[in-house]
Parts: sequence; C-alpha cells; structure tokens
Amino acid sequence: MRSRSGRTAPSEPSRLGLRRLSRLENLRLALMRRVFGLLYHQMAWSYDAVAWLVSGGYWRDWGRTVLVDLPGRRVLDLGHGTGQLLVDLWTAGYHAFGCDLSHAMGRLARRRLEGHDLPARLVCGRAQQLPFSAGCFDAVVCTFPAEFGGKPETLAELERVLAPGGRAVVVLAAVPAGADRTGWLLTRLFRLAGHSAADGLSVPTQFEVAGLRGAAGWVPTPGGQVLVVRLCKPG
Repeated sequence: MRSRSGRTAPSEPSRLGLRRLSRLENLRLALMRRVFGLLYHQMAWSYDAVAWLVSGGYWRDWGRTVLVDLPGRRVLDLGHGTGQLLVDLWTAGYHAFGCDLSHAMGRLARRRLEGHDLPARLVCGRAQQLPFSAGCFDAVVCTFPAEFGGKPETLAELERVLAPGGRAVVVLAAVPAGADRTGWLLTRLFRLAGHSAADGLSVPTQFEVAGLRGAAGWVPTPGGQVLVVRLCKPG
C-alpha cells in the first residue's frame, strides 16, 4: 500500500516489528497444528508419552510450576489434558475442577482421577465461553495452552470466573537445560500457537486490558526453565 507521498506504507506486521511467515513456514505450521490436533483428540492416549519424550521427561515438572502460591482452594485447570495436574492439585490440598474441549482428554482425565480415588469434577467446554458462574474460582491454571490461550475472549472469561483477588497462572513455554532461552523451542511453541516469539513480550499488557494485572518471567525448574505469566484480578 502506498501513502499519499508515494512511499510504500509499512504493513501492520512490519510496524509491530514482527516478521511475516513464509509460505513454507505456514505449511509447516498447518501440519504441526494437524499433528497436535490428533494428539488432543483421536490419539489422546499417546499424549503423555509424546510429552514425556519431547521434554526429556520433565513435562510434568514444568506443569507443576503453577502450584506455587495459589490463593484459596477452588482451582480451575483450563485445558486439563490427561489429568496429571488435576491429581497434583488435589494432592496439594486444592479442590480441583477441569475444563477441556476434547472429549478424549476428558475420558482419560476421569479415569486417572478415579484411579486415585479423587473426585472427577470435569466439564467439556470452550475457553472462550466457560460453563461456570462469575467469580466462582480462587485461581485458574493453564499449562502450555494452544491457540485459545491468547484470544481476547479467553482472557475476558478468565477475568469473569475469577473471584476478586483471584489469580491466573499460565505456563506459556519451556526451554530445556542447555538451550538458549530465546532459542528454537520458544520460537516454535509461540508459532505453533499462532504467534511470533515477540508476542510473549506483550502478554502482560494484553492481560491488563482484560482487567487482570500481572507480569511474565522465566522460572528455573528441573530440566530447564519455563515462561510463566502470573495475573491477579483486583479485589
């Protein structure tokens, strides 16, 4: 697009300092989304094994980062997956609830909870339209969210279901030990979710717009570091 002066106006991605993805990168992204779609649904039974493999065995340790300093007792695990974190929440003394769009993940999580003689308070639903009343949770946790994580509708729902003074803790990405924190893994995780790696810098601002205040930071864990966003609803 040309401006009135005749100069070529910068595109929106250029103004934001983001690089356009090439056709090959978009194709690779679409393929990866398809693979992860299968993992969440038709091949959900293999999810734990794949997560363990790609993380060098540290996937569950990375997810447990959200357990630090959660307020209250009623906690929602958004995108609960196979239910490992739900078990950890109950073991830590919280009353855990789960919401996931995948029916297959719901079945696996229910089976895991019942195997530990724990309540299976699970619902199938979308992050952009949570089937819960306003202010009913003291905390919401979410680990490695897919594309739903940064959507404005999701952020608005987090703010709605949190009680005043409640907190949301999101593990966005992880970098294994020995890898540069701005290296290949973080970049690919953000691109897989439909973002560029630079989007992580604007996460706190986005959440503030949704009525939640917080900040992002790297937290050392077994096997590497995780990028954690901690947010608080004023109360």
